[in-house]
Amino acid sequence: QEHIPGSFSVPLEEGNFEKKMENLVETKSEPVVVYCANSQSEASPKAAAILEEAGFEAVYDYEGGLESWKNAKYQG
Repeated sequence: QEHIPGSFSVPLEEGNFEKKMENLVETKSEPVVVYCANSQSEASPKAAAILEEAGFEAVYDYEGGLESWKNAKYQG
């Protein structure tokens, strides 16, 4: 599955989402950006809400997702 360069894949449906995210950051104040395949997916807003509820302080939802990233021709 394709991803934004430098990102980590942590699917919600695999379980232990919060714990997996905690293991990827040094502190919960570290910025975290969540995204999905495209703007129609509801997973990234759900992921952002879960992280905020778990105490992550700087959570951002890249609403356009991978599709928007590719269309903008961003580089890694």
